[in-house]
Amino acid sequence: MITINQAAEKLGITRAAVFYHVKIGNIKAEKVGRVWMFEKEELKKYMDNRYIRKDKSLPGELSIKKAAEYLNVPLQRIYYLIRQNSIKCIKRNGMLYIKKDSLQ
Repeated sequence: MITINQAAEKLGITRAAVFYHVKIGNIKAEKVGRVWMFEKEELKKYMDNRYIRKDKSLPGELSIKKAAEYLNVPLQRIYYLIRQNSIKCIKRNGMLYIKKDSLQ
């Protein structure tokens, strides 16, 4: 187990940022007396999942990455087709989605 200062240093963020991530549930921590303690495994899990976005596509929609896999083409090709207005996309929560039926 490590302290909050060690956790902040290991993650490369401030103590306040560590507290924020504990508060919203991204990092699990345990308070021992007056000191917050962190399991090294929990920090490793947080670091591994730090930049992974959850796929929030609705039924019948594909994320850009999934559309590229579905069509078996490079990801850049999908972006090119979107720019050329060959494929219509929907922007929601900062991500682009494509209706599956528009790919056929």
